Amino acid sequence: MIWFPVKQPSIGLGVSANRLVLVEVSRAWRGRAVTVRRCEERALPEGLVRPSPSQLNIKDVGALAAEVRALLDTVPRRSRTFTSAVSLPDHCARVALLAFEAWPRKAAEAEALIRWRFQKELNVGVGDTRIEYRMFPLPAQNPSGTVPGGGAPARVLALAVRRDILAQYERVWEQAGILPVTVGVTSLQMFDLCRPAMERAMGAGGDVFFAHVNEESFAFLALRDRIPLYLRMKLVRNGAGHSMAAKVDEMLATLQFYFERFPASGEDRLQRGRPLFLAGAPSDFPGVPLADAEALGVAPVPIGWKELGVTRKPTGADGPPPGLASALSAVLAGV
Repeated sequence: MIWFPVKQPSIGLGVSANRLVLVEVSRAWRGRAVTVRRCEERALPEGLVRPSPSQLNIKDVGALAAEVRALLDTVPRRSRTFTSAVSLPDHCARVALLAFEAWPRKAAEAEALIRWRFQKELNVGVGDTRIEYRMFPLPAQNPSGTVPGGGAPARVLALAVRRDILAQYERVWEQAGILPVTVGVTSLQMFDLCRPAMERAMGAGGDVFFAHVNEESFAFLALRDRIPLYLRMKLVRNGAGHSMAAKVDEMLATLQFYFERFPASGEDRLQRGRPLFLAGAPSDFPGVPLADAEALGVAPVPIGWKELGVTRKPTGADGPPPGLASALSAVLAGV
């Protein structure tokens, strides 16, 4: 999901609780070839950014703007303002996967219905909240493709972010001299970036999984027959009980729960080696043990430069630096 689309930027900036990350890319005049020209990181003071969907995220807007300016000083500029794609922490917003028996035909009615679902079912206040969503039509249940008195059935990947939280980040960009031409949250941007590879893996149908892991969060999305079926996002910061090995256990438990709750039917029950696309994992992430993966019938697919369809200058790295996944997904999402 992308907000405020204007044009394709060449700078991607990612924000997390621990660091700022920046990438600079160049695009070929023809085709979709992308080269990563620059990768930079900057550690943030502890407590300066605390991602939360219910409280303000930034302790000192001016201090964070100064950190952003210091990072941008590493990039040659032609003007005082940078156009940039921005990736915010997953947990600055609420994300939900919602099922609808009859999707409204009018956009205003659709947003109102999503707001109602967030408030009544998820206990999320939506009074002064920005809503973004993507609708996935479900196969028609009758010849007309609709249900009586309404539109077609659908699943919706929806995001709700408080406007005062978003306004804090906007003040940072303004003070740092950034014009954000796209804004999104990291896991959903990375999901968009991985979708072409996932589509190729899905073939005629079946299950495909996406997981995004970083130092502070875990996101899992399961698709069946190209349509999202299950979503889980969890804040799991490093520390006691939240090691990278613990995040592997979280992933395995999530997969096990998915298979128990959503068993495949027919020939899909025999599907083995279902791809699990793993994006953004830090260097100390041990990966999914092969024996556990085989027992669950999944095949982990780490996402690297090749899978994302980009090259790096200078060459030599096997995969995107883990801390840069957010900025990379921001600048490439929607390319």
